[in-house]
Amino acid sequence: MRISVSDLQCWQRYRDTEDVSLEDCLAQLRRETSPSPAMLAGSALHKALENLPDEYEDIILESEGYEFYFEGSIELAIPPVRELKGEMEVPTKYGTVTLVGVVDVIGNEIGDYKLTGHFDAERLADSYQWRCYLQMFNCHKFVYKVFVASERGAQWVIREYHELPVYRYPGMEEQIQKEVEECAGFMSAYLWGRKAA
Repeated sequence: MRISVSDLQCWQRYRDTEDVSLEDCLAQLRRETSPSPAMLAGSALHKALENLPDEYEDIILESEGYEFYFEGSIELAIPPVRELKGEMEVPTKYGTVTLVGVVDVIGNEIGDYKLTGHFDAERLADSYQWRCYLQMFNCHKFVYKVFVASERGAQWVIREYHELPVYRYPGMEEQIQKEVEECAGFMSAYLWGRKAA
């Protein structure tokens, strides 16, 4: 069975907060929900950064009908490798789970781009996304590259840029295995109709 890092995050938001109902969580896991305007803008920014030439000095990026204006002096360090798929096998009592994901940045460290209305370091640090990617790519350091923006007409104005580094720690692999197993149990019960072996 395959679980994406995004699926794991969706399940964790449902489990840990009151922001997501069971119905909304299941709809997202079944790929039945349409992306929000902010999610579409985030995907467009990812695409723009993925295709950015190594020597780029403009302050406006255009992608998929979106325009991103960089306010002030935000310098972008363009990594040599972008958008790399990874996977790893995680044994669970529900069977072996293939955990899959795509990391945005590969260089001296791995990382992920985020487009958001405000910078929430605690929420990012609590996420299992970075832990999974560190394990998946056998790395020590992960960096969230966070663009804080607001929509202004047809343009998204990026007014702040933050980097949040997080690091591998002892016991991380065991925590990932536990989280994936719990997620697999949830998905087995609600989506796949399977029971533990």
